[in-house]
Amino acid sequence: MNLKIGVAVAALALAACGGDETKNSVTNNVTANNTTANNTTPNNTSNNTTPNNTTVNNTTANNTTVNNTTEPLKDPPTCADTPAPPRCSENPDDHVWGPASVVDFFLVEGTDTDPVCCYDYTGDGEIDNSLGFNLAGFGFLADINSSVATSIASGSLVLALEHEGLTDLANDDAFIMNFYIAEHDVADFATTGFQADSNPVLIDPASLDQGSQPQAYLPSASATAGDIVAGPGAVKIEITLFDSPLQLTISQARSDAKIAAGSTLGAEGVALSSGQLGGVVKIRDIFVAVNEFSAGACECLGLGAEQLVNPDTGTCAEGRMTQACTDAGEDTCAEVAGACNLFGAVGLFADVDLDGDGLFESVSIGAAYTAVGATINGVAP
Repeated sequence: MNLKIGVAVAALALAACGGDETKNSVTNNVTANNTTANNTTPNNTSNNTTPNNTTVNNTTANNTTVNNTTEPLKDPPTCADTPAPPRCSENPDDHVWGPASVVDFFLVEGTDTDPVCCYDYTGDGEIDNSLGFNLAGFGFLADINSSVATSIASGSLVLALEHEGLTDLANDDAFIMNFYIAEHDVADFATTGFQADSNPVLIDPASLDQGSQPQAYLPSASATAGDIVAGPGAVKIEITLFDSPLQLTISQARSDAKIAAGSTLGAEGVALSSGQLGGVVKIRDIFVAVNEFSAGACECLGLGAEQLVNPDTGTCAEGRMTQACTDAGEDTCAEVAGACNLFGAVGLFADVDLDGDGLFESVSIGAAYTAVGATINGVAP
């Protein structure tokens, strides 16, 4: 998500605060889905056209149903586990980085007539993207996507993908798609921009758990006949809003894309077209993220032990005064508190029942992306 992944979820916060000053940051901790309950056959249907900094053609959007299940998504291996993943004890300077990509286009999908992207999470044969659909309906989506595009073009938002274990672009059913926040390893990216291939990047150390182990990844990736499919999993993302973190989890996250011509397993890297990224976010997690932001960054609100948003009901703290934040020069906190009811309204967007109790407690999201081939040159100092 800088996107990154989950920009659609952060969009509520961005919309509340105007969006223009936002720096979206770090993707974090993806949870692998270790059950077979909601693993379905990957959809290898192409989208027929390649999105490239223009409107994405989703006329044959992926209609794969990700079956709802009462089985909880299990946490992925982390460096705190026993045994820990091997890369936890590996010096990042010694790691041989796999084939890589860097995102050059990211668009939170949704129009006022059709959600268009990306997956069916409810089993009704229709694409589910309630968040994008509603943000578009309220008039926020265009500004959000414009802000993201500007950040990508300027180089302030860099999302790198490492295709760990990918050995055959035509047929490989056993690799992992790792996500990193990165920086361009060139003297002046704003001038040079993206190249056709071999775009060098350095990984942000915050994207690593320990050693060279990534904090964010989608398991069960496969390459078949020119398509890459990864997930499902649950992606925990951290998005920095005005230098304060919002942490959210995208459950049943999936990605699929087409491998573009000219891609290699070497220095040229793996270029991707017609990319789709989707998942669902629990409404409660959005409220918790807003509360964590307010508690960590907004002392001027005087919340103390009180929460800005009740995570169970979505209602806002009564009579919260924001003038103190304005007087202290903390306008962002004043705006977040002043727009508290906007966060609470996201509960109206819920369209997915993740836990199988018959109640909608989560909201679906979807985004389109493309990526150019890249080379990971190591970890940024």
